[in-house]
Amino acid sequence: RNETLPRGEIVMPILAELTGREVDDPTLLSALLGLIAPCMMLMLVNPALETPIQPLFQRPAREVAAHLRRFVLAGLAALSRPRL
Repeated sequence: RNETLPRGEIVMPILAELTGREVDDPTLLSALLGLIAPCMMLMLVNPALETPIQPLFQRPAREVAAHLRRFVLAGLAALSRPRL
């Protein structure tokens, strides 16, 4: 907890600036989850275990990183649009 709270204080203003939302906007928490969840999953899943994502571990790291970057940026772009 001592490490994650300060990081949140750094990341949330960045997400707010990228999306045009207020730092305390609850949708930014979803953006944060969308940002960290794929990375956490790749760090926590044992690549030797048979799982649905096991083939990802066979792909070049640059390819996986590029996909994650596109995915996260698309989510942030969607949040930056006016709400309906």
